Amino acid sequence: MRRLLLVLVALPLVLLPGRTTLAPWTDPAPPRTTSTLSALSLVAPTLSCATRGILTLTVADVTWSPSSFPAPLSYSAVIVQAPGLNLSVTANSLTTVSPSLLSTLLGSWVTLRVTGTLPGTAWTTSSDIQLYVGLAGLSVSCP
Repeated sequence: MRRLLLVLVALPLVLLPGRTTLAPWTDPAPPRTTSTLSALSLVAPTLSCATRGILTLTVADVTWSPSSFPAPLSYSAVIVQAPGLNLSVTANSLTTVSPSLLSTLLGSWVTLRVTGTLPGTAWTTSSDIQLYVGLAGLSVSCP
C-alpha cells in the first residue's frame, strides 16, 4: 500500500509538464549610427636624400620620418634594379647607399624603394627615390 501511495504521488510529478523558467524576450531594434567606418591607410614615407664625402668618393644618405600611426612601422630598403640587395636601415629612418653596393649598376639611375610594414599584418606602404651611381663607381648622387 505504501508503494502504491508513493507511485500515485510521484506519477503526476513525472507526467505533468514542469513550470518553465524561460521568460519571453524580444530583440531590440539594431543600434543606429550617424557615422561611417573608413579604412585606415598607412602613410607612405617622404624620402629625402643628401650626399656626404669628397666629390669623387661620395655616399648618399636617404632619410625619412618614421610613422607611428596606427602603430610604429618597421622599414626595409631595396634597390629595385638589384633584387636581393637589401640595404640596412638604421633606426627606422636612415639608409646609406655607397658606390660599392651598386658596383654592377655603374653610370646609371637606380630606384631605391623604402617600404614600411605594420607589424603583425600584411599592410605595407612604400616610396621611391632616384639615385645616380657614378660612371667611375666612386659616387652616388641625389637628384
